[in-house]
Amino acid sequence: MEKLTKYDLLKNNPLFEGCSEAEFKSIAKDSYLRSYKEGEVFLTGDSTIHKISIIVNNGRMKIFTINPLTFEEYTLYVLSSGDLFNVITLLDGRKDHLSAMAIDDLKILHCNIDIARDWIKKYEAFNKQFLTYLSQRLRLAQEYNISKTFYTIEMRLAKLIFQNISSSNNEINLINNLSHTEIAKMLGTTRTVINRNLQQLKRDGMIALKYKKIIIQDYKKMKELIDQY
Repeated sequence: MEKLTKYDLLKNNPLFEGCSEAEFKSIAKDSYLRSYKEGEVFLTGDSTIHKISIIVNNGRMKIFTINPLTFEEYTLYVLSSGDLFNVITLLDGRKDHLSAMAIDDLKILHCNIDIARDWIKKYEAFNKQFLTYLSQRLRLAQEYNISKTFYTIEMRLAKLIFQNISSSNNEINLINNLSHTEIAKMLGTTRTVINRNLQQLKRDGMIALKYKKIIIQDYKKMKELIDQY
């Protein structure tokens, strides 16, 4: 039953689109399914070098690191359904000192990282999808560095909100229900600065604020703000 569950999860994951039935079965055999509760830190720098992790439900995973001198936590990014954690270590085999925490209840397919490297060599369809996924992650990292260099916190916050909106129901995807402190960690600033800029966006009529929830009030006005840059 567990193998069937893993098989079905893999078939619904875009990373494995185009794989054959035999390949799905082989990859399912290579991987193991684990569940994690909201708030659980389930990977640390010591363990991430040994495995990859693929999110196979609608939950979110926070990837963060801690400054060894100040013990200050910094959130690098948030992953969601279909994302793969440990892409860089998968490619170069080097430890990266990152940790992972479940923002929501998660179901994760793990695989030994050495076995996963063989997927790239053995399965052409996975290799193709993986390269596409890798390019998307690299572009996001590039855009983040440009944003951090040239944009104000208000603009970076507006872009973060706008880029994670679900137009069908005005729900924020990656940052929905996150505290202002967590959003601040994502943008490399403080909770006070985030609060101040959220209030400014609210005064400008672009957003409304509820408990741990941000709603876009004026989609057109916010898009015009972002399109200036």
